[in-house]
Amino acid sequence: MKNDRITGGAIAGIIGAIVQDVYGIIVKATGLTKVAFIDFAKVIAFGKPTPGIIATITGTLAHLTLEMILGTIFALIIMKSSSKYFLLKSLGYGAALSFIGALVFGLFNGYALKLIQDKTSLV
Repeated sequence: MKNDRITGGAIAGIIGAIVQDVYGIIVKATGLTKVAFIDFAKVIAFGKPTPGIIATITGTLAHLTLEMILGTIFALIIMKSSSKYFLLKSLGYGAALSFIGALVFGLFNGYALKLIQDKTSLV
């Protein structure tokens, strides 16, 4: 029973990642945005925007793996507490992940911009 919930969490994470990637590809193809979720995964995997099919496959695998881990963690949280109010718990979990992701992204960009500013002021 315990492994079923962990496997279910991993599968839910993978399904969520697939939905994100398909949505991102659709909105990018229709011109509503210039970047999709997979583009961010490629930057995380390679450290820079990288074109090509190998980069797309690697970015997709990195995104699927990350979401699988997050789905498993959420399944473990539900197992340790209870499945009562799981929709509210999932809302809080998603909000916390979004906040933490935005915080890390903001700190990383701030540091990168500071490095760029320091390097350009030396020239």
